[in-house]
Formats: sequence, C-alpha cells, structure tokens
Amino acid sequence: FDFRAEKNMHDNGVPGINTVVECQMGCAAEPKCKGFLFQHKTKQCHFKTSDNYLKSLHPDNQYVAGPKTCTGEHWCIMKDIGYEAMHTRRSQTNSAEECQNKCLNDEQCEYFTWQVSNKHCWLKHGPTIANSKYNRQGDHSAPKHCGLPTTCVKERTKYAGET
Repeated sequence: FDFRAEKNMHDNGVPGINTVVECQMGCAAEPKCKGFLFQHKTKQCHFKTSDNYLKSLHPDNQYVAGPKTCTGEHWCIMKDIGYEAMHTRRSQTNSAEECQNKCLNDEQCEYFTWQVSNKHCWLKHGPTIANSKYNRQGDHSAPKHCGLPTTCVKERTKYAGET
C-alpha cells in the first residue's frame, strides 16, 4: 500500500519487469498507470493508479520513483514570478529544484518561491496563492507538484507508506 492506502496495480510487482527503464516504459504503456516505483533490491516494479502517489516522497536508497512520462510537458517553474501567500517557512537552498524538494516533503506547502539573489526558499500555502502572482526579477515559483525535467525520476526515493 502507498500513501493514504493507495493500492498498487499489482501487489507483488508487475510480472516480467526487472529494470527501472522497463518499469517506466511499462507504466507509460499502461493506461491506468499514473506513476511508478522501482525497488532495486527485489527488482520489483509497482504501478501507481491514482494521483495520490505524488503527495509524498521520502529519501530511500533502495527505490526509484517517477511519473508516467518524463517529457517536458509539465514544465511549470515560472521565472521572475513570485507568490504573495502565507509562508509555512523559509530556508536556504542552492536551486529551485532543492526548494521544490523541500516543498514536496512539507505537508502544508502548496507552492514555493526560490530567490536567486539570496537563495531563500519560501514554502507557501493558502487559498488564494494561485491568484497572487507578482513580478520580481530572480524569483522562481511553481506549484508543489510542478514537474522539473531534473526531478522527473527520483533516485533513492520512495513514496510514503512503501515497505
């Protein structure tokens, strides 16, 4: 079972799939698959069948997690845009990708803004975020689950609740 008791398409892994590449390609070919999880040790591939698989990622050296496809179609980090919203917290990160990872692992975070000048990562939440954009040079902002090409497949990562 996965985050919020989401069941995998096949309880013991997808039969006949033994590599990360096969796992992702199999997911891309399966209409019901939304994302995949591959465990290196057991060579098991699990297809995720609802969007809940995106809700929580956790570092784990035994797993690789990814979406159905890794095309650039979900590119959504906006350059020179920020969001006015309640901040859940601020930290320092070296990139928008690192800031997004902090947001992905924070239950309250819905959007993030990363500032190039000071490397501040602002995790944000609130009902009016999407309508509160402002222009500021050097800000990079996006929704929590925005798909960066560099974060398409997450090495050493699993979904919450996976054993």
